[in-house]
Amino acid sequence: MANALLAASFIDEARLRSHLGRDAGAEDDIETRLVWACNRAIVWMETRTARRLKARNHRTQVTTTTSGSTVADATSIVVASTASLKAGDDVLCVGLDVGVTVQSITSATAFVPSKKVLATIASGTIMTFGSKPLVVRVDDDRPEALYCPESPVLAANLFALYFVDGGGVRSAVPLTYMDLEEPTGRLVLNGIGGLSGPFGAGRYEFECRAGYEQPSATALGDAREWEMLCAIQLRTAEVFFTDDKQLRGRASTLTVGGTSLSGAEAMPADIESALRPFWRVGA
Repeated sequence: MANALLAASFIDEARLRSHLGRDAGAEDDIETRLVWACNRAIVWMETRTARRLKARNHRTQVTTTTSGSTVADATSIVVASTASLKAGDDVLCVGLDVGVTVQSITSATAFVPSKKVLATIASGTIMTFGSKPLVVRVDDDRPEALYCPESPVLAANLFALYFVDGGGVRSAVPLTYMDLEEPTGRLVLNGIGGLSGPFGAGRYEFECRAGYEQPSATALGDAREWEMLCAIQLRTAEVFFTDDKQLRGRASTLTVGGTSLSGAEAMPADIESALRPFWRVGA
């Protein structure tokens, strides 16, 4: 069972525990089973919808080094420079938990991770930020619009668009010449500077933050969709938690001609119905 909550999760184990009416520490390994159910639920939801749901950054990885030693339980990390970092970036480094992201950037040389430091990080340690861009390949049809593979994406969160030619040369496409339809990620040339569609054949790389965002004091977010997805994950996690608790759960076995086939029954209809509006178009 997993013991770290996935960054893609809309809920945490405390919310699921409250939803299920369970007391903390009242059962053996209750926290581990709650985290497992949360993780299994969001993995199933993203597999079922064929898309990433919770907002996350999609950027080419960058690196920097730590400045000074960072002790366990620290809530801030000092690095050589935060110039190439963005809030929401994935962070990879020895001494950090799985799934840590940049919660906020507090200065030119410091940032706050989404989870406390697990173990001491020595001075000069290389830290890696980001993941990889989203890729769209355009064939000879030369479309009038490009669609970001994940959505929604705010114009402010479309960090860059690159065109990669057949030789692998990467060139920035000026976003000044683009109009973005935020809910769908549809991008069109707006004619400014004499540029208009269609887009040329080749590989395009979107560097952006895409997906449903939690509302906060500084961002409107996607309140309606966020609450819907929280509710769907709670219900889905409830099913997985019950399966685990009952051991047999929804598993079923069919014997035909001496051969046994094992599988799992479909998710309850209310979950499937609630999730259907979030499916990727064409999935």
